[in-house]
Amino acid sequence: MRNKIRHHLSRRSVLGGITGALAAPSLATSALARALPSSSVWTAYDLGSSGYVEASAIAEALMKNNPIKVRIVPSGTSIGRLLPLKQGRATYGYLANELFFASEGLYDFAAESWGPQDVRVVLARPTSNGLSFARDTGVTTMAGIKGRRIGYVKGNPSVNVKNKAYVAFAGLTEADIEPVWFGSYAAMKTAVINNQLDGYSSVTTSANMREIEASPRGLIWLPFPADNTAGWDRMRVIMDFMEPRVETLGAAIPPGGVPLIGLRYPMITTYAIFNARST
Repeated sequence: MRNKIRHHLSRRSVLGGITGALAAPSLATSALARALPSSSVWTAYDLGSSGYVEASAIAEALMKNNPIKVRIVPSGTSIGRLLPLKQGRATYGYLANELFFASEGLYDFAAESWGPQDVRVVLARPTSNGLSFARDTGVTTMAGIKGRRIGYVKGNPSVNVKNKAYVAFAGLTEADIEPVWFGSYAAMKTAVINNQLDGYSSVTTSANMREIEASPRGLIWLPFPADNTAGWDRMRVIMDFMEPRVETLGAAIPPGGVPLIGLRYPMITTYAIFNARST
């Protein structure tokens, strides 16, 4: 029979654990280290994603300097990343913009079994996102995506709603493109390399983008110029937390950078009250 153990997870305690592990190994025997649980489960995007890599790096630092075991559960869908937290089987999720939708009960979370979720952000770094395209398509601007194959993921509004916003930036609708649906995020990388897909939404620093860049098809980022105010206005009707950002780092980023979408990812997320379930 399962028992519920309720405890409050504060932002200060998590920040202290992470920064302590990274900056001061001597804290391993301190009261802070003793306050850490013996184990923790985190969720993140698929293998090959920048979110998974960052979660792994932080977990490694924590385990190196403290008596804690961390297990990371990868998932290619927004529901798959958040459901273990909701069920009490994971403590933290390295989430993308599904966090906003879950907190407000929108899109895939606009269901009786979900609704607005009482989630909290512990850390959230600035990053860039954009529409990555195979270079051999010849597409160089957002206007050129008309009729092209763009990747969508079932149960992943983090990807799908961004696609809707990006298409709006181009002055198009989703009826003007060819949506191609996948069961996980990582599957889209292979589809691009195999010429089954033309492009999909991504950050610039993931291992997946490096693989596409090194493939015969190559990689290009379609620009989102800040001076295209009409495009930004259309996009912000769908996702109002986006902002212009010039990215200078990542796969296939040209000298001087490229104007992309600024947002926060990964967002280390937990519930206001965590319900741990143990046997």
